[in-house]
Amino acid sequence: MSLSELEIGMPLGPSEISWDGVQLANYALAMHASPRHYQDLDAGFDPVTFYGTYLCMEARRTMTNRLAELGLERHHVVQIGQYLEVLAPLPSEGTAVTTGTIIDIKNGGDTKAVRVTTSFESKIGDTVFCRTQNKINLAGFGWGEPSQQREGDFHPLDTRIELPESDPTSVREVQTDATLGIRFAPWDENPHCRSQSAAEKAGLPFPPTQGLCVGGMLWSQAADAIAGGMSGLKSGVLSTVGPVKGGDKLELRLWKTSAKEAFGQVFVAERDGEPHGKKAILAKFDLA
Repeated sequence: MSLSELEIGMPLGPSEISWDGVQLANYALAMHASPRHYQDLDAGFDPVTFYGTYLCMEARRTMTNRLAELGLERHHVVQIGQYLEVLAPLPSEGTAVTTGTIIDIKNGGDTKAVRVTTSFESKIGDTVFCRTQNKINLAGFGWGEPSQQREGDFHPLDTRIELPESDPTSVREVQTDATLGIRFAPWDENPHCRSQSAAEKAGLPFPPTQGLCVGGMLWSQAADAIAGGMSGLKSGVLSTVGPVKGGDKLELRLWKTSAKEAFGQVFVAERDGEPHGKKAILAKFDLA
């Protein structure tokens, strides 16, 4: 197969992923979750909503494996945006099936990137636990026209999360370190997040930290600050709007607008010792 055989409606998956409490505990630690967010392994786990991001990593693997069949190496696939809906907490162990499809293709020309939008759904039995949309650029190397494309931008999921205009209910500062993305590497097969050379090969100035990692940090802080713990977060959505670099100083801004609704934002306050002032993650939470 070749890139020219990409088409809207092309299936991605199905793929299957299984996990247990030890894997979720390690994932929680990589996400900077506090110890009270999970119980002793022998006692089992409290429901932890943001573990739904664990399944979204399988969506990315499903996508990259399918593209590899088209002859695309991983450094050709650059993720530029992600939208995640977590609908239910994960059990402490289980097996999920992820299926997806290509829902949009936009060609930038022979010397430019082809932008592909994919949509995935992960189920345990008949229950949908999360949905995700990924926008990726396939760096152009004279590949030519894809088989189908839509004109203009296409947004099948509403990623426009409007934050409250009032002052945040809570602001927490986090000084990240250079290993932030590396700690997430066991679940992220994106080489751009792991090394400077891989990032440069893909045309990126630095290795961006996986958005699910940063979003998980925000989710964890929201649980502490406005929900009385992880069991207070019923569901939520995350949208990546900009990159985080290991070493950035972040502000995790949270708004509790009612007993049932809250919002969050990851704001990059400083980068390389200089003021930065850009958004990285937007979030909306449904409270239990």
